[in-house]
Amino acid sequence: MAKTFDVVLKHLVEQYPAAWLSGVGWPPAGPVRVIDADVSTVSAGADKVFRVDEATPWIAHLELQAGPETELADRAHLYNVLLRRRHRVAVRSAIVLLRREADSPRLNGLLEHLDPAGDWERRWRYRVIRVWQLAADALLTGEMGLLPLAPLTDDAEERLRDVIHRLDERVQKEAPGEWGRTLESMSYWIMGLRYPRELVDELWKGVRGMEESSTYQATIEKGVEKGVKIGMEMGVEIGRKAALRDAILRQAARRLGAPPAEVVAALNGIEDVARLDRMFDRAPDAASWADLLATS
Repeated sequence: MAKTFDVVLKHLVEQYPAAWLSGVGWPPAGPVRVIDADVSTVSAGADKVFRVDEATPWIAHLELQAGPETELADRAHLYNVLLRRRHRVAVRSAIVLLRREADSPRLNGLLEHLDPAGDWERRWRYRVIRVWQLAADALLTGEMGLLPLAPLTDDAEERLRDVIHRLDERVQKEAPGEWGRTLESMSYWIMGLRYPRELVDELWKGVRGMEESSTYQATIEKGVEKGVKIGMEMGVEIGRKAALRDAILRQAARRLGAPPAEVVAALNGIEDVARLDRMFDRAPDAASWADLLATS
């Protein structure tokens, strides 16, 4: 089942990078884009790596951890050093602990090594986020990309039906259609990190859109891990468009102010991903909303 959670979470982070960076305490002041997480000299890549194109660019490196690992901080430090060397910019690293089983007193945000003589060999700071300590209400009303984490918090445990109901209401309002159903399916699977599948099934029974979700249906037809992967791939293009539209509005609003309703409607009607990419590139310099929408 670990692969199932990996697929779901990595798709979620990739679709909402700015939300996750804000969630770990690094709200970006410039465009955020996924970059290659391969660090070539080691056998595996980092979980998620983003380039933040601010006045002074930097890289955000996230490690999502659901189980215990004694050398997690050392591995994150290795990735940090290799990413800095490869991309030649500053790198910030954060470890996101998804459940208590992954926690350790060693994960205190500071990695310290001494040489045999007792001198400092290295001191490296990183950020640690313990999801169960977060406030469910803040996640339910905050960035859409963090919404599926709300049921994993301690203060959600005694009111799970209400949390799922509020989550569903928000998705129906702000992410209707196939991507909204995929987002709810992500929430459904992520809950398995904390709760028995039988309880999760019972809590989500009757939730609008779940039975229509491509991820959920693919899971039923193909099996859990293969089904989740197929379903996410079916939803990822829709999610990419939604994320691009959101990023365009955010970037342009810094220069042009809040977009009129007709601009949002026009943007939501654009399905050409290549055109959306070009609009994202133009957003910081557009003379007006009409000028931005005129991007061909």
